[in-house]
Amino acid sequence: AFAQAPVFLSIFFGIKDLGNYQPSFTTETFLWIHDLSSIDPYHALPVAAMLSLLAVLETNLKARKTAVNPMQFKMQLGVQRILCFSMIPMLIGLKYPAGVYLYWIANSMFAMFQTLLLNHPTVKRFLRLP
Repeated sequence: AFAQAPVFLSIFFGIKDLGNYQPSFTTETFLWIHDLSSIDPYHALPVAAMLSLLAVLETNLKARKTAVNPMQFKMQLGVQRILCFSMIPMLIGLKYPAGVYLYWIANSMFAMFQTLLLNHPTVKRFLRLP
């Protein structure tokens, strides 16, 4: 997981300024966003980004639930939820381009799928994972 952080951050900051260097980035659309280099006018993407991050965190935590004390599990779950929901106003205030949030959401969904797949009993048995 820590090995993915530098890649995520590099692409994150690359996409953030992509509209300045790649004119086609400003003409691409996605649903209600008419320019991927502009800010989401409804602030739905920052909320969706935090919800997708929360989904990944909870999926990872639930995947190792048996290895964690039940009280510690509940506490970690609560802290993760509080942190994710408290970050939403900050993300809205930072005014990142919509393309950044779309990348964040796609990356989070891939990470969640990867966690679910690698924790599936059949896949674990096939790959001989513990």
